[in-house]
Amino acid sequence: MINDDYWLDEILRRLGITEAYKGYDRVKMAVCLALEDEKRLVTFRDSIYKYMAEEENGNWKSVEKNFRTVVKRAWTINPELLQELAGYRMYWAPTVSEFISNLVSYRKKQIKKAAMQAEQNKKIEIKNEQSVQTVQKVGSLAASGIQN
Repeated sequence: MINDDYWLDEILRRLGITEAYKGYDRVKMAVCLALEDEKRLVTFRDSIYKYMAEEENGNWKSVEKNFRTVVKRAWTINPELLQELAGYRMYWAPTVSEFISNLVSYRKKQIKKAAMQAEQNKKIEIKNEQSVQTVQKVGSLAASGIQN
């Protein structure tokens, strides 16, 4: 599954989706699959529903129903969070593929933001190191001037 799926567990819980729903693990798997290859979002039925059904020796329609149940639950419990994840106002519940796509987009934004923050921290660290070196250089020059 996803190595760092804590973020997704937290979001699903805030949406009222718990492990009690069959769709819980399926959503996590779908997000993982879509993060690996976003083209799966375009061919959702074949690349997600049917894939999961084959993995479970089940029917893709029952997989789809589990997803729809989860999306309906999320919309009922916390439509505000769904809109925050989507980044736009929603007037009705998203489709399953929109729901998964919004989770994937949200995660990608988190990853990009973390990378930008790490880069910023690195720049600050380099500046701090340069400042320390400058202070040390000035100190040693001052010390040599005092000795003369």
